[in-house]
Amino acid sequence: MELKNKRILIVGGTSGFGKEVALQCLKQGAHVSVIGHSNSHLKEFIATSTQSRSTSNLKGTALDATVK
Repeated sequence: MELKNKRILIVGGTSGFGKEVALQCLKQGAHVSVIGHSNSHLKEFIATSTQSRSTSNLKGTALDATVK
């Protein structure tokens, strides 16, 4: 499947399997949006992911959907 210029949304994309999927999609030229559980995980993911890649194709949102 060709991912160049496709828009990809990954829920749980700041760690584990979702993180790896996000990185692979970025490598293939997709526009990736990730949703992570915490702002700290999101910031860490974006910081480490953008060290060797362009940030223009990566966006993120922190969303804690737990009921308190």
